[in-house]
Amino acid sequence: LKARVKHFVENPSDDSALPEKHVRRLPLLGRVGVTDTHVISLQYDRRTSYDAYFSVSTQLRRAYYELRDSASRRYFRCPLARATAEQQDVLRACYPQRISETMLP
Repeated sequence: LKARVKHFVENPSDDSALPEKHVRRLPLLGRVGVTDTHVISLQYDRRTSYDAYFSVSTQLRRAYYELRDSASRRYFRCPLARATAEQQDVLRACYPQRISETMLP
């Protein structure tokens, strides 16, 4: 799941079936292509176990973290955990976490 989410959010090959990239001017990075209009929908119902919900939710969030960490290493030559607050803000803009959670009836 995590690998699929990363591929979906990053859209490395500009696949028209994936979220469209928009060129944005970001501080510290200049002009970069970002998929800032995508949304990942996590839907569950009353029968969903907490463990299943938590596992999926964790994988979604880890995918975003790994994308940002990789970008931090590429752009700033340091892991995300050591990036400055300003650098982390830019990386969040580069890979905005857009997760919608809905409980189905």
